[in-house]
Amino acid sequence: MVVPDTSLVAYHLPLFPFRALPVAKPRPTFIVGPTVSSPPSFRLPSITRMYQGEASENSSAPANQDTRHKAALSFILSSDSESDADEPRARKRDLISDPTVAKRRRSVTGTSQSPTALAAASASKPAAKKGSKFCFVEGCTSRAKHAKRCWKHGGWVRCKVPDCTNRAKSKGVCWSHGGGTACSFESCDTIAVSNGFCWAHGGGKRCQVPNCSKPAYERTQNYCQTHYEEFADSKAS
Repeated sequence: MVVPDTSLVAYHLPLFPFRALPVAKPRPTFIVGPTVSSPPSFRLPSITRMYQGEASENSSAPANQDTRHKAALSFILSSDSESDADEPRARKRDLISDPTVAKRRRSVTGTSQSPTALAAASASKPAAKKGSKFCFVEGCTSRAKHAKRCWKHGGWVRCKVPDCTNRAKSKGVCWSHGGGTACSFESCDTIAVSNGFCWAHGGGKRCQVPNCSKPAYERTQNYCQTHYEEFADSKAS
């Protein structure tokens, strides 16, 4: 009689029932003409996430450094003094910058004009007109007496008396023929020269030579007749 070996037990059924995994059926692909293989779509999200992570790390790094630096005791103590020192500096820069910019603009506009342009501008300007009280002749600073001319340049009227070549003073006649005003000194009928007095009573000009009270004239260069002749003789010799 054959005794079966019971050490090995054969089970017809499995101890744990396993289910077969479903196998997806491949979908049919239809290829028409040449095709270009597209890159795998599953890599794009991972790349974008990697860049976003790096950008967030880079942006957060300086922020962390700033917060650490501002939290330091040295920054707290020095912030007030630095801010106070920066304000006057900024004000000084503003005060200095405005005039300097204006000066530079002025210098640029001044140097941009050529000498020929400046000369043309000065030539185009009309010459300054003299007042009506001064002589009309160019370069003469004497006062006008008649017809906008001084005595030297014909600004006088001849005496009305026939054959008289003297200048008329008043009423169209010269001093010799009763022109002018009488001296304001008592009982003096002489014609007044200046300041209402005649030569004898202090009117008119006096000689430039010291201690000489003789009357002087414009024709004798403000010297009396005697000293004028002496100076003329000394120059001639």
